[in-house]
Amino acid sequence: MDQGVIRATKAFYRTSVVRMYIDALEKGKPAPNISVLDAMTILTGAWKKVTTETIENCFKKAGICEEAQMNAVHDIKALTEEIESLRQNFPETVTEDVTSEDVVSTDDRLVTSRINKF
Repeated sequence: MDQGVIRATKAFYRTSVVRMYIDALEKGKPAPNISVLDAMTILTGAWKKVTTETIENCFKKAGICEEAQMNAVHDIKALTEEIESLRQNFPETVTEDVTSEDVVSTDDRLVTSRINKF
């Protein structure tokens, strides 16, 4: 599922966060502090942007649907545009080698749970 639904949600979430930073920089304000409540609100908005088509394609790719050969759609165009806007307006914040793929996959190897051995 990470190839479609989760990936799209992450892209939309991070697009919103990058937009918050751009807005703050454009207004000459400090970078925003994102609380847990803010993160949950942003995540809810990101989830609402995931299209039915993305979910269907993900199910197809996973073999849950008959058309298992189809690939999931990864539309991270908005994130790419925001990164480029940030790069153009505030070049010191984003290096040329940073891509939307880097931003979306930044935490792919992050351990999010741990089982304690007794």
